[in-house]
Amino acid sequence: MPANCTISFARPEHLKAIPGIQVAATSVFAESDVPLDIRYRTTAMDVLQAAQESGQLWIATDGNDHVIGYAMVYILDGLAHLDDLDVHPEHARRGIGSAILRAVIDWAERQQYAAMTLVTFRHLGYFRGEKPILRIDIVLVGTLVFAVKERLPAFINRSNQCL
Repeated sequence: MPANCTISFARPEHLKAIPGIQVAATSVFAESDVPLDIRYRTTAMDVLQAAQESGQLWIATDGNDHVIGYAMVYILDGLAHLDDLDVHPEHARRGIGSAILRAVIDWAERQQYAAMTLVTFRHLGYFRGEKPILRIDIVLVGTLVFAVKERLPAFINRSNQCL
């Protein structure tokens, strides 16, 4: 991660930058990889504001306090759910997304959530450069287990039991 990059909870003035990051981040995928109904969808400002006010919205900023990435979590069935994590393509592949994810995981562990869930497209995996680095269903990160399912959330606790 660049030395001048900072990960923190979002402040109200950061919210307006997030929709642009969402659209830019989605644009790196081929049109056939991301359904048209979500390609240009952005999170409503009132949803971002609620996440920010509840301490469930993190941002990465550069040395000039410009937002270059973010993650948003909400609580789903008593578990932390990673709703979105994006880094602007101009700042991608420098460890910023990993640093944001680490901050979210640390928060979830401090809050003592049994698991964190997310939804992704299995055929895309998680990318570093052009090569997928994750194409499996269950991933242990620290003490949290992530359940990764194609477009359907799965709930797995630390003992790998479906909830």
